[in-house]
Amino acid sequence: MLCAQVEAQNLVVSGATFLDGDTFVYNRASKVRLAGIDTPEIGHDGAPDQYYAEASRKIAAEIAGKATLVLVPVGAGKDRHGRGLCDVRLPDGRSLNEVLVEKGSAYVYYHDDVPQALQARLLAAQRRAMDARAGFWKVVLESFPAGEYVGNRNSHRFFSPGCAEGRRVASRNRVYFSTAEDAFRAGFSPARPCNIWPAVRNVRTGGV
Repeated sequence: MLCAQVEAQNLVVSGATFLDGDTFVYNRASKVRLAGIDTPEIGHDGAPDQYYAEASRKIAAEIAGKATLVLVPVGAGKDRHGRGLCDVRLPDGRSLNEVLVEKGSAYVYYHDDVPQALQARLLAAQRRAMDARAGFWKVVLESFPAGEYVGNRNSHRFFSPGCAEGRRVASRNRVYFSTAEDAFRAGFSPARPCNIWPAVRNVRTGGV
């Protein structure tokens, strides 16, 4: 069942099982993707988890796994993988998407389908989390390589210094950032090619 169908029927869901920090399953089969955010990837096929991936999943599960949730459709109500694309509301009316960003367990992930008002709230939450060095920000902002980052103003993705894919961005669409932090604060997120997010095995901390 898609988010649009849930909202049209004025239904709520419960019993969410989180596959990672931004995707959950309910009724054992229906998948929902939280709109406008992304979280570190859990490794598959022998690949290591990205730093904070399991922590992000656990945080989302602790907040929403046993809650009754309202699924508010975003855009067409589904993503290109057929998952429901939603702004997920908690019992107190807060947006789960926004809560996870403010806790530093998710970051802003721009998409044309996401309304500007939601994008603005998510970006404001991200800036607060970065200022507080909440969640993963305390570690990852220190781990990103130095150098000039290239952003694509159309996709709102940015590429690490020296990434060949970054050089392929059309000059009219390029924007430059002195640091990865500047790119995140502007609402850009790491591009999949040359992704700079550290693997958990490459990060040494006293815990998360």
